[in-house]
Amino acid sequence: MKLIIVSDLHFGDVDCRFDLESFFQTLEEAKAFNPPPDFLVLLGDIFDFSVGTYQEAFTKAQPFFKALDGRVKDIIYVPGNHDGDFWHLIDNQINVLKPIEGGKPPKPLMMTSPGVLVDGPEGFNLYWTKPGLMNYQEESRRPDRYGLFIDALVSGERISQTLDRLKEGKGDRPPRFWVAYPNLYLVTPDETILLTHGHYLETWWALGGEVVSRLLPECFSREEIENSNLEINDDGLQPSIYDMVGFNYPLSQLVCSGIGQAGRLCKFAKTVQAQAKENDTSVIGRIIKKLPDAAARSFTSPRAGTLDKLKSGAVKNVAAAVAGGVNLVAGLALKKPKSARGREYMFDQPEDEDRL
Repeated sequence: MKLIIVSDLHFGDVDCRFDLESFFQTLEEAKAFNPPPDFLVLLGDIFDFSVGTYQEAFTKAQPFFKALDGRVKDIIYVPGNHDGDFWHLIDNQINVLKPIEGGKPPKPLMMTSPGVLVDGPEGFNLYWTKPGLMNYQEESRRPDRYGLFIDALVSGERISQTLDRLKEGKGDRPPRFWVAYPNLYLVTPDETILLTHGHYLETWWALGGEVVSRLLPECFSREEIENSNLEINDDGLQPSIYDMVGFNYPLSQLVCSGIGQAGRLCKFAKTVQAQAKENDTSVIGRIIKKLPDAAARSFTSPRAGTLDKLKSGAVKNVAAAVAGGVNLVAGLALKKPKSARGREYMFDQPEDEDRL
């Protein structure tokens, strides 16, 4: 089995320097393989929603995806942290929107959908799907995974239009699109290889889940935790990958897409980002300094009662702690501006190796 693996294109980031022509040259060279590559794997952060809107990111990515039509047959997308919204949008479409459209109540969110690539006749399958379902026809795909917005990402046409066109014998089918999250496993006769963007292995992106994992055993009884279907033993809480995705969701949303979708606030966030990349701390320094008082003033007024004053003090303390955390993170990132986005030294850190 042959794969082409691409990651960290960051369409939506002003600093995206992806060379489309160079990538096409790689695809053309790959056509000479015999047999040709089986899959193009997009291994996370293809989009960047952190300080860019969905519209900006998709507009910048459109030439890349349109040009894949006719160049590759099958695409497996494994989102990362900066395009994690892509997975959550699909999860919501499958389990919330499609059931409601069908007059049924929403289903629980999947949170994860690991993919398995078997180097053999089984081919590729997603969790809860039957192995070998690689046909483009509607009946060959899980009904709840059919007709998703991702199907039009390359072709630019509705899935129903694609099927009608193919039945009439007009044109070729667009690449098949599959999404796995957060991991893809390549199973060979000799070993199993983990393909992942890796954000849940790194401190910054695993932080929310690890804090929750420490707090729950200290704040709730073992019985309450076990009744929530969480695994706990003498070593503490043992969260699954499903749990880690859920635990990290609020913080990841804030950092990796929330600010990028905050309307006019985005412009100011981009200013801070641009200055940070130039090692300029002037604006972020002012924000850190003013944050505690700005947050506390929300609860203070000439008529504020005792409770409001207590709230104001508590909010100020929390905001001061947040500001301190922002200051620490910004300081560490600014010391390594070239590697703040991609840590080549990641697995030199023992805590990252433990997570793996």
